[in-house]
Amino acid sequence: MDYNYLSKQNIIIIVIIHILLSFYSWQSFYLLKQNKELLNLNKEIYSMYSELEKSNENLNTEIKNLKVETHKLKKNIEKNNFTIHNNYYDLSLKYDDILSKTERLNDIFFKKTTNEKQK
Repeated sequence: MDYNYLSKQNIIIIVIIHILLSFYSWQSFYLLKQNKELLNLNKEIYSMYSELEKSNENLNTEIKNLKVETHKLKKNIEKNNFTIHNNYYDLSLKYDDILSKTERLNDIFFKKTTNEKQK
């Protein structure tokens, strides 16, 4: 056997292995770098998602509070409308009473003055 030939083959194999190892080393370094970037992006996304959840909870709480306030306002408006209606009805009765009294006074006064003029 030719040892020189074997040694050249070994050198070629070693060089090829070295090139492959260098390439895989570079590729693994590059993949690790990408993986770190992806982890950082995931952290940012998780942080944003957490903020979004908190914001959503706050909005839900505000909406519930607004619903309660709206319900209270509705009840107050209904109560005020009822009071206004009752006041209007009372005023209407008073107006009718005043009108009838005024008509009676007019009848009495004008009949009296008419009777006085006739005398």
